[in-house]
Amino acid sequence: MQELRKIWAFGIPYLKPYRFRFVLGIVLSMFFGLSNGLFVLSVNALFNRLAPPCRCLGDSVQISDHHHHPKQRPLRRNRFLKD
Repeated sequence: MQELRKIWAFGIPYLKPYRFRFVLGIVLSMFFGLSNGLFVLSVNALFNRLAPPCRCLGDSVQISDHHHHPKQRPLRRNRFLKD
């Protein structure tokens, strides 16, 4: 921490004429980072809303008929899926 203070004390006289630009650069870079982070989250939410995860093939089609309970009828194959 002492080393950082020495570096800061050395650099302050050279930074004084550009103080406004320096602070503005820090503020705008924080805004840029925040907007990029929110963009990533919003794109993820948008894609999840527009294209919900599809159901697995095993959920709608029963591959073999001998795995059902003897008193149960086998599941019907989905007519839109190819066998």
